[in-house]
Amino acid sequence: MAQRSRVSHRGVAAARGHGPLYRQLLGSIDTRIRRGDWRTGAQLPSERDLSQRFGVSRSTVRQALEQLSRAGLLKKIQGRGTFVAAHGPITQPLERVTAFGEALAAQGMRPGLRVVSRTQEPCDVVLSRLLGVPAESTLVRLVYLGLGDDEPLVVYRSYLPALKMRGAVDAFCDAARAGASPRMLSEVYARRAGLAELRAEQTFEARTATAEEAALLGLERPAAVFSVTSLISGPGGGPVEYRRAVYRGDRYKFNIERVQRLHEGGRA
Repeated sequence: MAQRSRVSHRGVAAARGHGPLYRQLLGSIDTRIRRGDWRTGAQLPSERDLSQRFGVSRSTVRQALEQLSRAGLLKKIQGRGTFVAAHGPITQPLERVTAFGEALAAQGMRPGLRVVSRTQEPCDVVLSRLLGVPAESTLVRLVYLGLGDDEPLVVYRSYLPALKMRGAVDAFCDAARAGASPRMLSEVYARRAGLAELRAEQTFEARTATAEEAALLGLERPAAVFSVTSLISGPGGGPVEYRRAVYRGDRYKFNIERVQRLHEGGRA
């Protein structure tokens, strides 16, 4: 076994050239995934087995696996191990509002939604101002998961005026239970109300997941997430939903294309 490990290690070094050992190992694992030695959904050997196979320390193996997980090539499942991910990072453009189902379908993934809880609570002063409803009026608080190929990718917490949105919430929950093609809550409301468009005012923040978020998303703490706060309104400016979404940092990236206008002569 020791002799085979040394041979494997020499092969990694020869194939990847000079550089940090974990980068050489990372490249070797990546090559094996891409040529099909470990297929989509396959479980990788344990850290101990990989350490022996490539003749490197377990800390080096752990570092390489972490990098590949962040790149979206691998996924760690608590209590089960490390698996070859079906897809790379989900890229979502910011030039326009992109529905969750649309973003995943573009990656070739099967989108889904799962309702975690539905409660009613009195509106506080902040939500009263944001949603344009009287203080102490009743709000619906809905917590649900966005799924890709049945894997939790994002946690949504939506706050909605109960009287205005109850029908849309009922339809949304029924569709989620039935496994229908997923539409976001505000989109369900817009279709029922005959609205031509929706507008979203959004704030993006990078942070670490809370214990509750990590549990819902199946992440080991500490874990990086994107927190996106959205105030969604109809064409006339009337708010319909205040939503806090928490996206897995290892599976999502957001991009936007911007244009820089230059003065005459090409000078900024």
